[in-house]
Amino acid sequence: MAALGIVVFALGILIAVALHEAGHFWSARWFGMKATRYFIGFGPTIFAFKRKGVEYGLKALPFGAFVKIVGMTPNEEEIDPETGKSGSEDPKAMWRYPVWKRTIVMAAGSIAHFGLALITLWILFAFVGIPDVNKANEVPVKVGAVSECVSKTYAYDPATRTQKACDKATDPKSPASELGLQRGDVILAINDHKIVGQQALRDELKNDVGQTVTVQYKRGTETRSGSVTIPETMRVKLDSKTPADKITDADLERAGLLGITVDLQYKDLPVVKYGAVGGVGQTASMTASLVGAPSRRSATSRRASPTCSRPSSAGNATRRPRSASSAPAASAASCSSSATGQPCCCCSRPSTCSSASSTCSRCCPWTAGTSRSPGSSGSGPSSPPGGASPTRAAWTTTSWRPSRWP
Repeated sequence: MAALGIVVFALGILIAVALHEAGHFWSARWFGMKATRYFIGFGPTIFAFKRKGVEYGLKALPFGAFVKIVGMTPNEEEIDPETGKSGSEDPKAMWRYPVWKRTIVMAAGSIAHFGLALITLWILFAFVGIPDVNKANEVPVKVGAVSECVSKTYAYDPATRTQKACDKATDPKSPASELGLQRGDVILAINDHKIVGQQALRDELKNDVGQTVTVQYKRGTETRSGSVTIPETMRVKLDSKTPADKITDADLERAGLLGITVDLQYKDLPVVKYGAVGGVGQTASMTASLVGAPSRRSATSRRASPTCSRPSSAGNATRRPRSASSAPAASAASCSSSATGQPCCCCSRPSTCSSASSTCSRCCPWTAGTSRSPGSSGSGPSSPPGGASPTRAAWTTTSWRPSRWP
């Protein structure tokens, strides 16, 4: 299987390079320039044929492709066997054409790559299909990591910047641990209420606080069941967007916890195909997001990052104002009342003084737009590789942001 993947990858690269050279070839012919050869591969020729003055062929080493356009420079000395003249003397030599036409020919290879990417995306959206993240709640609940206990209250852990892990000595044992649930088990029902999707599991556990329930689950081909009591906890609401270190009672809800993360991966989601017409719109949307993302990040970076010098040996830094170079430098050792709200530098990272007592003598994180919800641990639809820690959370239904323990 690995060998097949390597062959397919190599073939894809060869096709991409061949189309790149075809872009140069077709555009040159379109403008009337003389192109005499178009070959795929290098080395000994396997076969070749000539049509309308152009030799096409395939060579033994599939490491690329090439095209011969006559007279790319005025100094070309290669003699054309048909005319007996050098390429630079040919009336259809490339160098004789206007700069804008030559520029298009030179750029046509890269434009062909872009076109190939658009066609590939369109085929993917229209006919192959992609995982439908909007139907994540229609996927059976598969167990990821299993926690030994569950936290009865919410507490923030500055070391991990997430919810503090439960304490086995004081917090109740998790129902999942009591049942003996393992990674890969599928939750089928609780008290004969069918469970499909993480939201259904959370809703059921919210109604079962303090009650003894029967949990049905599937392990391999075997269906099992067991009875456990659902402990009462205060968990973070699923739709809360409050940073982990600023969670208040308004962000919490009384509910039960099973003590698992939900292992939801892209391959588990149903596939949606948009059709030929719908695929065009999806391709345009995807292309716009890919093209626009770097510019937005760059703009944010330019707005957020003041000009800072390197930290001194004391661990502090200074900021040079953007205005006249003669303006005095603002000290970042501490934020005085006059500097409140002004950018300062901490360990070469920008921050903003929020009060007169704020200091910059330690590394201050740039908090604008980067705060994480409790338990966030990465970017992807599944639990972290190698098994999630009990404090890391599962993934939600539609937005694919880190969620909470169900």
